[in-house]
Amino acid sequence: MKLIQSLAQLLRLLEEHGIRAIAYKGPMLAQIVYGNIGLRSFTDLDIWVAPEDFARTRQLLIDKAGYEIADRTWMFLTPQAEEAYFQEEGECALVNGIVHVDLHCRLAPAYFLGDRLRFEDVWQRTVPVSCLGLQVHTLSPEDRLIYLCIHGSKEHWRSLKWIMDLAMSLKASPELNWELIVQRSLEWHCERLVMLGLRLVFAVFGLPIPPPVQPLMIMAHSENEITALLADLIHGDAVVVPGEQQQHQLQTLSFPKAWSPWQVARFQQRCLRQGGDRWRYSIHLLKEFFVPNSQDQSFLGLPPLLYPFYYGIRPLRLLIKSLR
Repeated sequence: MKLIQSLAQLLRLLEEHGIRAIAYKGPMLAQIVYGNIGLRSFTDLDIWVAPEDFARTRQLLIDKAGYEIADRTWMFLTPQAEEAYFQEEGECALVNGIVHVDLHCRLAPAYFLGDRLRFEDVWQRTVPVSCLGLQVHTLSPEDRLIYLCIHGSKEHWRSLKWIMDLAMSLKASPELNWELIVQRSLEWHCERLVMLGLRLVFAVFGLPIPPPVQPLMIMAHSENEITALLADLIHGDAVVVPGEQQQHQLQTLSFPKAWSPWQVARFQQRCLRQGGDRWRYSIHLLKEFFVPNSQDQSFLGLPPLLYPFYYGIRPLRLLIKSLR
């Protein structure tokens, strides 16, 4: 209940300052998809604002609502460089006591299709939901399904909760406009992620394929890369589950949370279909490898004047870590 109250307070604050915001995970997902906020666990609040309002919103939460940035892992950066980092990641974590807020300027990081899911486009399709007397804007059913597929693939589906979210979203919205989903998936170049998410949820839960989805599923089955990605997530023999009209095969998952960083990076890159998107992701990996962070400072403390040496210390630290 504390998180619900905090969400309402934050959205009222933003509304008072003329900032549009979309709440799309946590309590909103539980209320809309599961029908009861007690049926899905959540530990933070996710709020999406337009990129031009991102810095102002973050400062507003700090100055007016008592929040502070939760983790300054990249503490070496100048304020300008830190802002560029937040913009690329598309989010900033803030905390106030037990309340954690993930403030977003993108639905996904810039290096993972985040620049294509534009706030203005999605805002026009948001649906209002009542929350403690406040009208909260959240994602339309079609945009929500696409987002859940993108988010799950970005996180290599390492939590069963995310697969359940997608399954419950399909159940909660039987009248989905599949033509719009296909169209937006193609526009956002995320059709591979959508196809993977749908194939995964139908396989894991043994769900029958709804007739409107079949053309999209045929496209998915025809692509070898999606089949290979699915094989990375599913292993073992299927369990036959009897149904009223036919038997369904309930698949078992592997354990992607035990993957190495290399396996995660390789999986994420293969999820991206466009060559330009893959290059952008590769550049992100290089930056992540070479740019120092607070763990390098903990490894060897140096005065600020010697900061450039951390660019050589970081690869050495990572090499030592890999040999342990």
